Amino acid sequence: MVLDSPFQQEQDTDNIAAIFKFIFSRVLPGQQLILGTLSVDGVPDGIIPANAKRIHLTDELNLLQKTQYADIMDRIGKMHEQTLAAD
Repeated sequence: MVLDSPFQQEQDTDNIAAIFKFIFSRVLPGQQLILGTLSVDGVPDGIIPANAKRIHLTDELNLLQKTQYADIMDRIGKMHEQTLAAD
């Protein structure tokens, strides 16, 4: 499950807690959650699972490092081409 920017509008503390509780309560067993957000400020302790892996991106507008491009294209290149070719 991929969610991007659950805080589209400015949220107050109560709404932030409710949004994150809802998101984490809907993750199915064995399902991976990728949640993109600018911050987790205002999320009360205990809502985000303790074993959640956090990746803090530091290069604006870049997810991969240049040294990773070739390996990633080897893995997903054909699928990417098929997606672009689909009508």
